[in-house]
Amino acid sequence: PYWDYPMLPPEHVRTTCTKCHERADLFGPEGLMAKADGDDPRAADRRALLERGRTLFRESGCLGCHVYQGKGGTLGPELTYLGEKTRHDFSFATFERHERRTVADWLRRHFLAPAAVSPGSRMPPVENPEDAEALTVYVRSFRRPLGEMFVRARAVQAVAREESGRDLYLMYCSACHGRDGRGGRVPDLRTPALNNPDTLAAAGDDYYRFIIASGRSGSLMPAWNESHGGLSREEIDKIVAYIRSWQPEGADPLDANAARGDARVGRSYFQGLCAGCHGLRGEGGIGNSLNSPTFLAVATDRFLAESIVRGRPGTAMPAWKHLSLQAVNDILAYIRSWQPKPPAYAEVARALREQPLRRLRRVGKFLYESRCSACHGERGEGLIGPSITAPGFLRAVDDAYLYHAITRGRPGTAMPAWTFLAAEDVAALIAYLRAFQTEPPLRLARGPMPKGDPDVGKVYYDLACKQCHGPEGRGAVGPQLANPVFLASASDSLLFHWIAYGRPGTAMKGFLPAQQGPVRLRPSDIRDVIAYLRDTAARKPPAVRRLGLGNPAVGREIYRGSCRSCHGPNGEGGSGPQLANPSFLEAASDGFLAATIVLGREGTPMRSMVRGHLQGVG
Repeated sequence: PYWDYPMLPPEHVRTTCTKCHERADLFGPEGLMAKADGDDPRAADRRALLERGRTLFRESGCLGCHVYQGKGGTLGPELTYLGEKTRHDFSFATFERHERRTVADWLRRHFLAPAAVSPGSRMPPVENPEDAEALTVYVRSFRRPLGEMFVRARAVQAVAREESGRDLYLMYCSACHGRDGRGGRVPDLRTPALNNPDTLAAAGDDYYRFIIASGRSGSLMPAWNESHGGLSREEIDKIVAYIRSWQPEGADPLDANAARGDARVGRSYFQGLCAGCHGLRGEGGIGNSLNSPTFLAVATDRFLAESIVRGRPGTAMPAWKHLSLQAVNDILAYIRSWQPKPPAYAEVARALREQPLRRLRRVGKFLYESRCSACHGERGEGLIGPSITAPGFLRAVDDAYLYHAITRGRPGTAMPAWTFLAAEDVAALIAYLRAFQTEPPLRLARGPMPKGDPDVGKVYYDLACKQCHGPEGRGAVGPQLANPVFLASASDSLLFHWIAYGRPGTAMKGFLPAQQGPVRLRPSDIRDVIAYLRDTAARKPPAVRRLGLGNPAVGREIYRGSCRSCHGPNGEGGSGPQLANPSFLEAASDGFLAATIVLGREGTPMRSMVRGHLQGVG
């Protein structure tokens, strides 16, 4: 007489529980085995051994090479019904004649020294005999449920369980790529480190999804999609998300400031990380030109920082999230070093005093027509930029206000910072604008104004101003108010005057009761609105971007006629950079896009697209 299957030692008896019970129901402190054991310490030890083996199996990446219940790699043999095998299914050719030859003996030795038991095996060994014993017990629980013995063989459906990205990575990837993504333990197998700053910076999520789903031809990397490795799209997404979790969040672009950086340090960063694509001096290569005067005039520190930290997924531009905020500031400082310093206001004021007025206005007219008219109109009446020759505007602002607007621009809007203009040129522009002023300057109140309540001011702003100037002063049909350069240039008295009395020659009406504006505000209410606007400068601007104000259908036709030959039919890029890139569109304000269309990109093939018809810019 004989048994069809060898008798099991006591510590292996529980491996047969899976013949009747679902695996998910057996394990854990609330599992069926724990309930059946009660307080028996020996039973608890045997259960702990089985559960230790289960943890090792799940977290050692065994499924990266072995199929179990329809999922896993194919480099090694399938394990689904390993517990059903007898010693006749194993080769004991490497065993000595006097050594015992049972399934458990073969498994233990194989786990400790795979290549010695199975010559040519690349399976990494376990660290100690205790782990080998635990794995031996656990894999012997891979048995066919009793119900399947009486029906035709069919595929076993994996028990539905919500696995995390970490769980899935450890089960399917860690054997080759390592538990921490820095390389695995497979002998004679060189696998790429996934947890690498440069790799994480350059490889986008779509790249990882494709490689995991489709594998890599000519390598040992298998395809893990449902028809091959058995992983669903959702499971692959979880693995990608876990890999991405190794990448730091990165510096906050809203905190970036070139003024806080060291250009000498930034030069080293730039040469190491950026010059290969953008050129040693930012002149461009396979990457865009960065030292173009018009680009630097409209690109804010925030835009540049977002480009550095978040990259351009789907392009060659990596996301350098491992850089500290100081490192980002240093790179910004180096990039800004290519931008000329604007002349001091004292030099401009001296030119206004000393240069002949007629000559200044003649030069200013030429500069205005070449630099300003595309946005502000031929006579400053306003187009995509506001009116700058209206009497109510020129009477209220002084020359210093105009100087700051010209040399510092309005970050985040289409108004560039014309830092490369000489003092005489800035003076010429101011003199030309003053030629439109027909009334004497206003005498605004000097000294501090009583401070208002910003919380109350928000209520009045939303009631009276939001419709034209957008939420939180971000701009809409009216100019952007929550702009740091504008708020630094405009005194409280100037803001009070414009809110109280409006801007003659524009759609801006006065809000004092006597002005018959759309909403009546008392002087104290206006001071509250001013306090609210000042408060916006101290807050980080929101990440959201407003939609363009133009007609998308018209814009599509203009794009097809003017832009697609370089940027591709759908903005996917061609000889020009990719425009339909979510990260680019998130970083680029409407003003940046408008300014680039209007001004072009000096030093590159991108020319000004404005030929007298500006309606299409929106």
